[in-house]
Amino acid sequence: MASQCGCTSRNCGNATSLTTRLVDTVTTPLLLRLIKAGKLRPAGLVTHRFGLDDIVQAYDAFAGAAKTSALKVVPKGRGPD
Repeated sequence: MASQCGCTSRNCGNATSLTTRLVDTVTTPLLLRLIKAGKLRPAGLVTHRFGLDDIVQAYDAFAGAAKTSALKVVPKGRGPD
């Protein structure tokens, strides 16, 4: 039976819990499958983007995540988007 939010999880409670760990050879295949299936939308996790010329500021934003509210910081290359 679905909950009020439409979730079929028994543990839903209408809240989302997100835990993180390093991406490694165990989690990468799972993450890629979730993205391919449309169950994980990584673009929504990106909070900051920086050009390569601003890479020091990108590291500073990530290092000061509590202050900058950075979740995922993505460097943008100089090539085509």
